Amino acid sequence: MNHRIQIILVLALLSAFLFTLNSAPVSAKAEGIGAIGWNGEYWLIGTFDGEVVKYDGEEFTRIGALDERILEVESTEDFWLIDGWHTLVKYDGKALTKIGDYDVGKTSCNPSYCLIYAKLKGEELSEEAAIAKKKEFVQMSEGEKKKFKEELLSMDRLFRYDGRAMIDLSENVEFPIREMRWNGAYWLIGTTNLEGDSGLYKFDGGEITPIELQTKEIPKEAYHLESISWEGDFWLIAVAEGVNSTLYKYDGESFEQVFSSQNKVQSLACNSEFCLIFLDNNDIIKFDGSRFEMINESFESGKILYALRNVKWDGDYWLISYTIANEGGSIAKYDGENFTELTEMPSNCFEGGMEWNDKYWLIGTFQINCNRWALLKYDGLTFTDLTREFEGVASSTVPLEHPWSTPPPLPGYFHTVFPGLLLLELILLSILLWKIREKRGVFYGAVWGLIGLTVHVMLEGAKLMRGYAWIIEIIALPSVIWSKIAYQLGGGGTFYYSPLIVLPVSVAIGAVIGYGIEKGYQKVKGKR
Repeated sequence: MNHRIQIILVLALLSAFLFTLNSAPVSAKAEGIGAIGWNGEYWLIGTFDGEVVKYDGEEFTRIGALDERILEVESTEDFWLIDGWHTLVKYDGKALTKIGDYDVGKTSCNPSYCLIYAKLKGEELSEEAAIAKKKEFVQMSEGEKKKFKEELLSMDRLFRYDGRAMIDLSENVEFPIREMRWNGAYWLIGTTNLEGDSGLYKFDGGEITPIELQTKEIPKEAYHLESISWEGDFWLIAVAEGVNSTLYKYDGESFEQVFSSQNKVQSLACNSEFCLIFLDNNDIIKFDGSRFEMINESFESGKILYALRNVKWDGDYWLISYTIANEGGSIAKYDGENFTELTEMPSNCFEGGMEWNDKYWLIGTFQINCNRWALLKYDGLTFTDLTREFEGVASSTVPLEHPWSTPPPLPGYFHTVFPGLLLLELILLSILLWKIREKRGVFYGAVWGLIGLTVHVMLEGAKLMRGYAWIIEIIALPSVIWSKIAYQLGGGGTFYYSPLIVLPVSVAIGAVIGYGIEKGYQKVKGKR
């Protein structure tokens, strides 16, 4: 290769690198939908980039943005509650108001107020302290372990929030809380811990009443409460006893055991006619209050579900959001008789929000290992893609007027360590091209794989891929190739990404690429 061509190539790569650093690496443009809610009048949509958008069925209106990704939006008759990762926000139809900094575990609202299970953000342990405590915990005596657990649980809070004040209800509940469900008259709150010490509480808005569980039907010390759902006449409660699960009916007065399985219950979902029971062995069971029926035979895809995400009822049929092993996310429709997989959903995307408004569904997905995220309207028959219209509103082209809408700051090492690694990688790539005539392609390709892996891991850990992903995909090509292969092999499981696997494989892929470039160059050179 002519030396001038090599120099031009190196300068081009460096120019692309410098252009990349000077461009804004973090955009306010949505990467996907984090939450969708309906309050009877309009939709509220939250994105992974913290954008809050209102939709009245005709047009989208940007409300503002948070510095945190939005995980949940729920409404009462008077206000919206927005869970922004570590920030709680209220929206009253006019403005966003910050409630406070909380590490939210669960939220649930009825028409008048919301229950919030959270920790105060200031009470959280730092990541370093949490790791140190975890190491200490293994060596603690039983008494020290008990005290440590009590200290952790003392950080938990249960609040009642009516749009004006956060009322602390923590003194009357044992933590941690697993479920908070409303049946139109009162809440049923379920708690459980690692030891299987579980509790059940009734809350009518004024007083929390513990429900006695130390009966022969449910021995309090022997199980983990897994899931709760209201059928219309009774509660269905799933508990795990070791590797087994048991279902109980609770009518507000007494418990009745109705079902047991050697597999754990993933989720329960009930309407006024029957309940759907999802087990972790992929069995799906229909329960009408007296009879159980296995219904997975009618699930047409025949694919393995390994993570249930969401189950919603619209009055006529269910929508079930789930993850398919080695593929990604999908949604199925169940009308009480048959399942239909909604193949119109974007390939492999995960559902980030799914809600019904008495006329149609609004379904949002977020982008992880999929072609694109989307916002879709579904009326039970056809899909309407609203993504482009929504993206035009929830993007950086809209002036960021809200004080929280500034993009989050980059990690401190971005302007020091990271640019240096990128520059080193570009130099190594240039040397690879320069030294190719000396038959060093395998060596420099292996180094490419090693340094490229470092860059890739750092970017993934900092979530900085967007904005300059194209240049990173070139620089970290060996590890990016393995990432794609690993996802196809096992959905990105921990085995395929363990250091003992990913390090030698990335180096080997780099060496193979280097060898291929070397031999290709020699072949071309030999023909001249």
